[in-house]
Amino acid sequence: MGVILREKNLSKGGVSFYLDINHNGKRWYEFLKILAYGNRRSEEFTEKKKLAETARSTREYRLTVEQLGMKDKTIKEKDFFEFLLEKAALMKSPRQAKYCITLLKDYTGQESLAMTELTVSFLQGFQTFLVKRKLHVNNCSGIVQYMSTAINKAVSDGYMSENPFPKVWKNHKFRIIKSTPKFLSIEQIEHLTKTGQGVHDEIKLAFFLCCFCGIRWVDCYALKWNQIANQEIDGKSYPTLFVEQEKTKLGVYIPLSEQAISIFKQRKEMAKDETPSSFVFPYLCSSPDYATNYARMAFGMKKWQKQSGIHVHFHKARHTFATLTLSQGADLYTVSKLLGHSDIKNTMIYARVVDRLKVQAISNLPTIKSDLLMKSDDAPKENPKSQKTKSKQKPRKGKAA
Repeated sequence: MGVILREKNLSKGGVSFYLDINHNGKRWYEFLKILAYGNRRSEEFTEKKKLAETARSTREYRLTVEQLGMKDKTIKEKDFFEFLLEKAALMKSPRQAKYCITLLKDYTGQESLAMTELTVSFLQGFQTFLVKRKLHVNNCSGIVQYMSTAINKAVSDGYMSENPFPKVWKNHKFRIIKSTPKFLSIEQIEHLTKTGQGVHDEIKLAFFLCCFCGIRWVDCYALKWNQIANQEIDGKSYPTLFVEQEKTKLGVYIPLSEQAISIFKQRKEMAKDETPSSFVFPYLCSSPDYATNYARMAFGMKKWQKQSGIHVHFHKARHTFATLTLSQGADLYTVSKLLGHSDIKNTMIYARVVDRLKVQAISNLPTIKSDLLMKSDDAPKENPKSQKTKSKQKPRKGKAA
């Protein structure tokens, strides 16, 4: 076994320190994200190299401890449940952490779970437990992915030496099944406009807006008026919405349709009788706690669903926008950019929905019940008298009979 500290020269000068690891017959590299610039004899360069050397010796120690099956005394004891809740408090929604903890408590029968208990065999057993609970494979995959991300964070915080998930048997890993997204037709949207008594108007307008511009709830609830501006395209000015997506951190410009512009105008008219606000939907972001805002919206959507008889959730508006634009002739690349997808593969799922609509449209074409080709028995017969007249005709002069 060996852990060697190496340097990689950077194109803009300076070096990046990384570890060259040879362990149990395998060799791999780990970059330390420690960069050093300037003169090698400078104090800053020397300190960065000392830091990298400390990381090297720590990594070598932990590999040795793992190989010998010893207890790593440098790892601080930490309850995994407590750790998950601490990290969840910093996120937009803590629901997934709480759900994960509930499942882990059911599996272990314990109210706490030490980090040291998160071994390969433990994780294999937990995944088998998820299968026996008959959870959907996508649900299982999401839980496992969330746990793996949390463990990676625990490793970087010094609570664990490594993430054991990569060593889990392949037959214990879950593959996501891509389901066809559900969307609303124009008729269903029109039906929703006639229902929703008692549901806050801002919830309904925000949902309809997303049906015609495709943004997510997380980008809609705190939308500001200054995100709407005119953009010059081919010498013409078009109202455009700019959104820096919370999920991907990518900025996307969305030209607004007449329907979307109408929704903004309606909201502006409503705002005249309200306390001035920079937010388009101040009711949706009235609480500083994201979870509270989301819960209020979800409650309103459930109420709306019960009245309308149509299954609605906020993300369905995004699916609706993608399907409507594709069915109206927009190409896949354009829709991908409108949705702000970083990879066009994420948009392909909507193309399958449109293909299904094409099949449905073709199957609804009328059919002709009678035979398309006339049978020989049904062919009109010539008049016998006309045949005799033709036979008596004399040939013209100069032509053979």
